[in-house]
Amino acid sequence: MGPAVSVILDATVVRLVLVPSAMFLMGGANGWLPRALDRILPHPRLHADVAPEPRPAPVSASSSAPAG
Repeated sequence: MGPAVSVILDATVVRLVLVPSAMFLMGGANGWLPRALDRILPHPRLHADVAPEPRPAPVSASSSAPAG
């Protein structure tokens, strides 16, 4: 009975109430990274950062058919 109560308290009180409220109170400090680590760690590139490759121009039906 004791472990079940502790799991329920952990899941409801700590994870649903205390953690989100602490993150709200800390504000921008949640995503803060020390400058030394920012220089050392790699910066991953997302697909949105990469420019798309140019597409070839569509071929029209009139220009692909031989004349005559």
